Amino acid sequence: GVWVNSNLYNIPMTKSKNSITTNWEMIPLSSIWSNAQLTAFDVSRSNKHRVYIVARGGQVARIDNTLRTNGSFREIKGMTTIKVPSTAYANCVTVDPTDENNVFVVFSNYGVQSIFNSTNGGETWKSISGNLEENPDGSGYGPSVRCFEILHYKGQTLYMAGTSAGVFTTNTLNGDNTVWTVEPSIGNVNINMIRARSTDGFVAIASHGLGVFSGYVNFEKP
Repeated sequence: GVWVNSNLYNIPMTKSKNSITTNWEMIPLSSIWSNAQLTAFDVSRSNKHRVYIVARGGQVARIDNTLRTNGSFREIKGMTTIKVPSTAYANCVTVDPTDENNVFVVFSNYGVQSIFNSTNGGETWKSISGNLEENPDGSGYGPSVRCFEILHYKGQTLYMAGTSAGVFTTNTLNGDNTVWTVEPSIGNVNINMIRARSTDGFVAIASHGLGVFSGYVNFEKP
């Protein structure tokens, strides 16, 4: 299941291990999944009670209200399973900060399609891996994608994919025809996490082996 805390400030400062259990409640997922291994989740910024959860093999679930209503959590909905091998590992799920129904799931295995997008809250999915794959089905020598981030800034949008071969970006999503461009300033390095701030275009990138990169996106430059 997924654990939710409605008020962290109520946890007493008593130096007791038992005190930190205050207000934590589990949202059970047994009604939609059996023995699923949850691997990632993300919370919508436009609707703070919308949560997406992913598990091995392309299973995606959506929680539409993380607050209790009449003693129980509101709708927990199992989404259409993304068409990937049962061994595919969902390493990341990212919700568009301005649209709770626009969500992205990343699979990190080699040999499978890497990035999927749903624009209807997880009901249907399509691959946007584009030229990150050597072959359309994900086979071949394309990089392993590890993380995904979206930046809306100055009326434009930048999509960022962190991979085993650096950071790739695009301004336009076009299914499997999406064209991703490598960011040369980062180099050929494993990327573990990307975070972006829409207020000023700040981006922070964590790598495996070369530390952390940070800077500001400038859409006025090519």
